[in-house]
Amino acid sequence: MAEWVVCHWTSDAGPTGLPRDLWNMLHRAHYHHPPEYTVAHTNIGPASVEYRARVLILSRAYVGSQPLEFTGYGSSLHRAINNAAYIAMAHMLHLHVELASQYPYHPARPLGEEVHLYLSAEREPNHVLRNLAEYVRSSDHYHRVIGLELQQACGRITYLERLIEPYVRMGHIPRIKLYDFILSIV
Repeated sequence: MAEWVVCHWTSDAGPTGLPRDLWNMLHRAHYHHPPEYTVAHTNIGPASVEYRARVLILSRAYVGSQPLEFTGYGSSLHRAINNAAYIAMAHMLHLHVELASQYPYHPARPLGEEVHLYLSAEREPNHVLRNLAEYVRSSDHYHRVIGLELQQACGRITYLERLIEPYVRMGHIPRIKLYDFILSIV
């Protein structure tokens, strides 16, 4: 199995994006420390790298509160961090009911589950918000499907890289042409 090498660590949420949204959510749930991201990478093929981001959420100042850790994967450092932040946000919404009124249409996810839960928008009196809620649900499902398809495609590319690598080493296929093509489609 490939070895993971730590390549990045930060607690900076940045000005925008899912890490900033996660920090805002944690702040509203009375967490006092920003989430800490640790990113590692591993070579999954001759020219392919996979990133794993772990986000550590330190415990609140309440008795019995435990630190939480969530993991996300991606083909780049930023994709992995955003994936981990998104997963953490979904779990935090499930853990902290007080956040439901501030994030009513963001998906929630119980710990240990792979399925997102959504609040029903059927009783939403504002038709614009009701349509927005349905759009968010559809968009989330679409992104999950696209993400799974991307993972499968990357797996196939890695498999093909391994099959072709001996021919590259023998000089039958130029290294630059092969890997420039593979990197351009990922």
